[in-house]
Parts: sequence; C-alpha cells; structure tokens
Amino acid sequence: MINYDLNKIERPLFIILLLLIISNLSLIHKVVSQSKKIDSLNFESMLNSIEVDHVDNKFPEFEMKDLNGNIYSRDSCFSEGKPVMFVYFSPSDCGTCLLERVLWQKISNSGIVNVFTITSHNRKEVTQWVNQVDIGLPVLYDSGSKIATSLNLKTTPVKILVDNQYNVLFIDKNIYFYPKSQKLFQKMLLKYVNE
Repeated sequence: MINYDLNKIERPLFIILLLLIISNLSLIHKVVSQSKKIDSLNFESMLNSIEVDHVDNKFPEFEMKDLNGNIYSRDSCFSEGKPVMFVYFSPSDCGTCLLERVLWQKISNSGIVNVFTITSHNRKEVTQWVNQVDIGLPVLYDSGSKIATSLNLKTTPVKILVDNQYNVLFIDKNIYFYPKSQKLFQKMLLKYVNE
C-alpha cells in the first residue's frame, strides 16, 4: 500500500485524485448494475433491442497495409466469399478493446465471417499495443482515416458487418465485454449473416 503525505501534496492535486477515485467507483457500480440487468433479461428480448446503425451503402474500396507491411484491398478481404466483420479500434481505448478482443477472436475462430481490424491511430503505438495483447487478427492501418471518415466513425471499438457484395449490413457501436453480451452479439451476427 502506498502512503501519501497529504502535507506534501498540493490541495488541487489531491482533489483531482479524489475525483478520479470517485468517478471510477461510479463506473464500477454501473458495470455491476449492467451485469445484473443482463442476467435478468432473456436473450431474445435483448437481441431485438440492440441498436445498430443500418447503412444503405457499400463498404469503401481501399488498399491498406497491415502492421507487417502486407497489402490488403477490399477484394482480398472477401476472397473466401464470406461476409466480413471489420473492427475499427484505437489503442487509446485499450481497456475496452482489450476486453472485447476476445469476442473478435471467437467470431474469427467460428469461421462464420472473416474478421479484420482497422485502426488509424499512431502506427508505433498500435504496433506496441498489438504485440503486448496479441489480438491474433490482421491489423490494417487506415492512413489518413479514410474508412473512418467515409463511414462517419467517431468512437471505438466499432463492428461493421459487410456482406460479400460489399453492402454494409450494420455498424455496431455497442460494447460487448461480458460473456452473456458476447453471446448475444454472436446471435445477432448469425441473424444478419443468415438473412
């Protein structure tokens, strides 16, 4: 345990520290409350209540390099004829992305869709983050934030489901880091893929 000598800490700094602690307690309370709500609801009603953006346009054409320098295009991501889930993320959100990456990996391992992650964040920071957490998925670098701009993405992580004709089926900005909510997302994904 760290002992702080309050006589040596300036009062404003102490107040800021105290506010940060209080705000984190509030966040923890919200997380626990949300978890209890998830436990008490039935899957089907939750599935129907998830809000996603439905977009009536095509996923933009692109040519991006992954962090190893390999070049990917829109066509190459769809080479297996399966739908693709693109995950737009930023390591500055790493707490959320770190928790949700398990979902991305499960979906990729299921083989239902191909999964690619996209970021426009600082390449050096992204490389360090990816090497630390080992997300196990291709990370494409969106230089100039072209994809984010064309799809009006302002937060991360965002899941974008695209069919093999490049139609954007949905853009999901919800966060799924609880096991039950991840199952819910997987059911929603199956629903869209099978329609």
